[in-house]
Amino acid sequence: MRALRTIERWSLYVAVGLTPLVTSNLTALGAARPLSAHVFGPPKLSLLALSIATGLVALAIETIRGTRRFRWHASGWLVVGFLATAVVSASVSQAPAVAWLGQLEDLQGVLGIVPLAGIWLLAINVADGANELRRIATATALGGAAVVGYAFVQLAGFDPTTWGSLPFEAGRAFATFGNPDPLAGYLAMPLALAPALALTERRAWLRVAWWTLAVACLVLIIASGVRGAWIAAAVSLVLTATVLRRGRTDLARLDQMALAGAALAVVSVVVVGVFAGFGGMRLDERVASALDWRSGSVATRLNTWRVAVEAVADAPLLGTGPDTFRIAWYRYRPVADIAVGGFAGVSSEAHSQPLQLAATMGLSGAVLWTVLVLASTIAGLNAARSVSVSRSAVTTAWCAAVLSAAAYLCTGIADVASSAVMWTALACSVSSRARVLEVRPTVQRAIVVLPAAVAVVAASTTMQWLGADAALAAARAGDTDAEVSFESSWLARVHPQYLLARADLLRDRAMGIRAAGAPVGDFLAAVDEASAAYGTAANVAPWEHDIAVRWSSLLNEAGPEDPAYYRAALRAAQAGIRAYPASLACRVQAALALYGLGRFDEAVSILDPAWSWDPATREPARILVEAALAAGTPPKRVSDAVDLLRSAPDATDHADLISRWEDAAGR
Repeated sequence: MRALRTIERWSLYVAVGLTPLVTSNLTALGAARPLSAHVFGPPKLSLLALSIATGLVALAIETIRGTRRFRWHASGWLVVGFLATAVVSASVSQAPAVAWLGQLEDLQGVLGIVPLAGIWLLAINVADGANELRRIATATALGGAAVVGYAFVQLAGFDPTTWGSLPFEAGRAFATFGNPDPLAGYLAMPLALAPALALTERRAWLRVAWWTLAVACLVLIIASGVRGAWIAAAVSLVLTATVLRRGRTDLARLDQMALAGAALAVVSVVVVGVFAGFGGMRLDERVASALDWRSGSVATRLNTWRVAVEAVADAPLLGTGPDTFRIAWYRYRPVADIAVGGFAGVSSEAHSQPLQLAATMGLSGAVLWTVLVLASTIAGLNAARSVSVSRSAVTTAWCAAVLSAAAYLCTGIADVASSAVMWTALACSVSSRARVLEVRPTVQRAIVVLPAAVAVVAASTTMQWLGADAALAAARAGDTDAEVSFESSWLARVHPQYLLARADLLRDRAMGIRAAGAPVGDFLAAVDEASAAYGTAANVAPWEHDIAVRWSSLLNEAGPEDPAYYRAALRAAQAGIRAYPASLACRVQAALALYGLGRFDEAVSILDPAWSWDPATREPARILVEAALAAGTPPKRVSDAVDLLRSAPDATDHADLISRWEDAAGR
């Protein structure tokens, strides 16, 4: 039975130590391209689900054979309630595929929640002593050390991996998380664990290593410019100080030197960040921008929270379904946010875990999550009073990891790897109070077999997901066999994002046929095939704004060959406007279709109230002026749009149009 116990432990170590490192982008190792279309979420979730399923199966076998007693803690009922709420919410969601499987960017559907509940169950059983608590912390911190090392390589500008275009400032570190925000939030947890590991370590070289990791995490968090992570780091440091005070720990000279070095490093990185900045981002500007509620990221965040609040008011009991925040975003996004976030901006995250859960799983989901966090940390801190000094330090560190993660998540983005560590921390915080579940052996076996079976199903599904995503990546690279494989996968028939990806593949094929100078009939036949695929996607996800935009755009491309395509484009764009009234992109496509049909006055009317929603984008203003000239609209009606075109940094593209407008105004 020792082998099964080893499998349980190492399954947990892999989940917390290796999941943060996983990505399918292996270009640094010589791969020509990423191995899957989405290089961060699906690979991480696949490893997490597979490792947890393996550990729970080993735990079930041991329990069935009677060689292990099943451990439980009362906070587990909150975990069960949270998972049950997710299942019920997904069952009544208007976007069931997304609610069950999750968005590709976030993976917070039921499929993503099952491994988190599983990792809690596995950790509460594995962490049955002070040594095991410390081993789990060590595995977590080692994973953090690898992430930190790679982040410093990126910060220094020597990243060997090819990532392509990034949606944030070049030069900012994001490691294997794809975004500096979740990276910084994750680092707050190794920051909480490393000092406790240092203070309970007798070997000098390891003590130095743990202190070095703590300092490196703190430096990276400050350099990241992620203000929510700064708060999380402060929580970690406060509870670290609590460890020192409560344990009356006598700091050795080595520890004193480490703390002095940490202070020096913090001062240095702040000075460099203020005067030189990191990746084109100065820290003093980040602090100042936090006080500007009318522009920038703070304004966008506040608008996103307003959307979440409106969604909660509309469906307070069960929400829209786990990980379906995009539905609320389309429905409630204020027009004022377009000028801040851009007309094409879309958010599938509320940037606040409590609000995200309240909007998607109802108030019950948010309350259960909040109570679980608070109850676990309170129980853990209380338990730390009555155990040995070494176990008290590690237990308090796990509590610090929970609270720091929760502090970050109040304004940050949930990530698969961070969530895995946080849910492990929830279990480790209360492990000192966990007890053997006193029920009949048959009941105990049934209790442990059910989660093991569910975890196996979840792992199988995530592996299929990863396979479909890999086929999509190959199909986008021109592999026709992979395209057939992708289209035959069940995910490509049920998940909105994959349905849209399939339609996009067909759209690209149609555009390629036209670019090659093939007969018009071949081009239109390819357009019809792609249009049918967009129609299927729209039937599955009528709320998905991107489907309407790309569908109407494709049909407008074919409009010059047959006006019927303009009429179809208009219908698709109008459907998008009904789902998302603040959609400037859909209004642009509708105006183009109306222009192609010669209905110039209607094109002006549909764009007139919206052309200025995103002043940074001149295209709507250009189309409006073109339509106004064709319709003979009085000059004063859209003269402001002409002024916007004049204000472009390089207005040469609009010079002829402006000249025509001035001639018309002069007449």
